[in-house]
Amino acid sequence: MLIDESRSDTWNEFVAASEYPTVMQTWQWGQLKATTGWEPMIVALEDGGAIRAGALLLRRPIPHLGRSLLYAPRGPVLDWSEPALLDELLAEIRAVAAQHRAVALKIDPCVPDDRTDVLQALRSRGFRFTGSPDPDLGGTQPRYVMKTDLRPEPDELLASFHSKWRYNIRLADRK
Repeated sequence: MLIDESRSDTWNEFVAASEYPTVMQTWQWGQLKATTGWEPMIVALEDGGAIRAGALLLRRPIPHLGRSLLYAPRGPVLDWSEPALLDELLAEIRAVAAQHRAVALKIDPCVPDDRTDVLQALRSRGFRFTGSPDPDLGGTQPRYVMKTDLRPEPDELLASFHSKWRYNIRLADRK
């Protein structure tokens, strides 16, 4: 089923509570991408009103063909230890893809490299890796992402950095 704006908070809570949360699957990311020509849609599986799995899909029409491309940035979001859940979600995504005459679905799930079970699950369902052979790069998004908590005050945050990082930040600020 498609999630509408009235359930955006529920969707964001589901993404935040997932094993590998990412801002690129939030409702707001979809709205941001809408300003650049993508049409955001959230496909979700529910059980008793609770979201079990889903994906923010970005749709872009292919000019002059009446077809489109679908992209799930850092998605889909689900419990990867449940293969049946992946199959059920892919069936929902295929239905949406058919409605929008999509010719391709690109995904880049937010999972660590050591989750070989995820790679095997996706390969067995017809997905193939199309990213760079460079181990530091992914397909569309960088493979390795570092996160920093931005809630502390700027001075407190800067104090938590390595001294060389602080030096480089101050140097960049001066230049």
